[in-house]
Amino acid sequence: MRHDWTWGDGTSGRSIGHFSTRYKTYTTPGTKSASVLSSCTCFGLTVLKQMSVFVQAPVPSMSLGVSTNSVRPLGTGGNTQATITVSTTGLSPGTSVSISMTEAGNAGHVTSLHTGNRPLGTLSPASGQINSQGNFTTTFTSSQYSVSTKITVSAGSVSKDTTVNVRVAGLTLMPPGTGYYQRGQTSSHPQNWYATNLAISGMQGIASDYRSMYYQGISQPSSERIGYNDASLVMGGRFDIPNNWCTASGASCGHNEHREGRNDDMWSGNIPTSRHADVEQMIIANGSPNFIDETATLAHWHLRF
Repeated sequence: MRHDWTWGDGTSGRSIGHFSTRYKTYTTPGTKSASVLSSCTCFGLTVLKQMSVFVQAPVPSMSLGVSTNSVRPLGTGGNTQATITVSTTGLSPGTSVSISMTEAGNAGHVTSLHTGNRPLGTLSPASGQINSQGNFTTTFTSSQYSVSTKITVSAGSVSKDTTVNVRVAGLTLMPPGTGYYQRGQTSSHPQNWYATNLAISGMQGIASDYRSMYYQGISQPSSERIGYNDASLVMGGRFDIPNNWCTASGASCGHNEHREGRNDDMWSGNIPTSRHADVEQMIIANGSPNFIDETATLAHWHLRF
């Protein structure tokens, strides 16, 4: 590229000088370079000067776009994936991209009291390269376990993170109430009484009907209240009784259905066998017609709301 200037003496308009600059630019990793050739013709004399000018490239930067920050646990229906789009500036195409995941919230599982590696979800792809537009895309897919997963993306000298919550929305902690109590809390799962409002209303209704039928006008001993064991954890998802992140559907893992706040194990150990038929009618009347009678083997009715 060339630029030319001509100037006069300021009075007669006569040209007395000419200045010309020629330059070209090219790039190398991390810098832009300009080679400049200047010439000046002044009062009949021509002076040439060549120099190089170096301009620092833009500081690398990164931003993350996430299609959604909340997905459902695998196996509970609904959306289980989030698309993460990485946008960069100042990084060369082909720059390597790496992604890591860490736990940002335990969702009711005390990780230190479990064995094995906690499932955080999967990424596809889990690594790659910046494309010619400076972008990279990956897809996060949840596991059966709810968790807040921190996703950190690194490329060159820059990194950014975002959090995707794997959860069942709309679960509420069942409050204490008249005629029932909550049981089954453990150090590895200290928050085990979360459920939908429909399930909570149903369980409270069963306890109220039981109290009305058998303790009308008299005090119900605390030892004879209805006992509600595990419902769901605070963010739903798989509820592993063995504390080992199991994913099997059989009895070895337990609580296969306690994922969406619609199930609970109602203890039968303090209810006389003679009352079981009446209790089962109460269970049906309060929204759990498809309950499972496990009183003979596990001392509870498995409720399904």
